[in-house]
Amino acid sequence: MIGFKHTFSAREAKEHRDKLISKVPDGYKSEIEQIYEWMTNETFLTALRVQTIEQWQYCKQSMVNPPKLFIDEAIKRCTHTKIVQSPYPIPYTNTPTCSLCNSCLAKSTTEKVKFCVISCHCGSLYCHEKCVKTHKEACYLCKQYYVVETKNCPLIATIEDH
Repeated sequence: MIGFKHTFSAREAKEHRDKLISKVPDGYKSEIEQIYEWMTNETFLTALRVQTIEQWQYCKQSMVNPPKLFIDEAIKRCTHTKIVQSPYPIPYTNTPTCSLCNSCLAKSTTEKVKFCVISCHCGSLYCHEKCVKTHKEACYLCKQYYVVETKNCPLIATIEDH
């Protein structure tokens, strides 16, 4: 627009305006002032940099005295804003395993399965029934006797109770 660039600093834009005003007749000075006002408006400068339909439409609505013909032509040449959607990470879940043999206890914590809970002072262990039968009657950490409960429910129901 008459030599104004969207990369001008405020000082450069003012100097360019002053140079133009000194060269044009008095009848055109108000038009130079209007162009200077547009070229120092942040919304207008952002629209020039970004060149998207949405930015030009916002510029047309938000500016006090927008250059409507210029903006309408810019809208015809521009594209819509491309929305960048970041993919949500897929949570990694481990399958529940037997605390004694480390094999799979169930496909998920919501699957109904028959299992045993070994409870002692150290905590709770979730295991297969066959593993409990081969295991000693005392805890291998605290050497205390433990309580064995056999359950037939989803693991999540037992975990939430603790």
